[in-house]
Amino acid sequence: MFNCKPKLSSSFSIAIFSSEFKFFDTPEFKSASSLTGSEVGGTAVTIRVSTIEPFVIFSCFFGEIKSEHAEVLPYYFEDGDSALLCKSPFTEPSLLNIFVSGNGVTKFDTGLKFKVLPRPTITSVFPSEFSGPTDITIRGSNLDVSDAVFVKFGDFGVAKC
Repeated sequence: MFNCKPKLSSSFSIAIFSSEFKFFDTPEFKSASSLTGSEVGGTAVTIRVSTIEPFVIFSCFFGEIKSEHAEVLPYYFEDGDSALLCKSPFTEPSLLNIFVSGNGVTKFDTGLKFKVLPRPTITSVFPSEFSGPTDITIRGSNLDVSDAVFVKFGDFGVAKC
């Protein structure tokens, strides 16, 4: 730990009498899940990381866009590694570098890229009416925007496709 006690100067209207600075190891970003999502945003990206102690509060950036949701999941993995949960923002289809910041200023490049795909469009559902267990065919474009697609059928619940 480094202690800093600056001298007062008449040229400053606000003086800092003492501050403490701590230096931490740079986080090691190991892997991630869900590195592809729709331009509408909201894809949960889980980043596996070690040495996360100083990042009690942190921010995720997809390119230059700050994520609206970022959360630390301490000791999330069995080996003691933690996870950072970041939600992708609304943005145009592109390939974005993912950065993490512990102070909102200094950004660490995770070495990970997030692929933003055009929003899904559904053109048809067959059959349109059914009862009981039935195979449903959904056609459209950009339906492969996620590793797991969930579909809700009215009040009948959600099915993983």
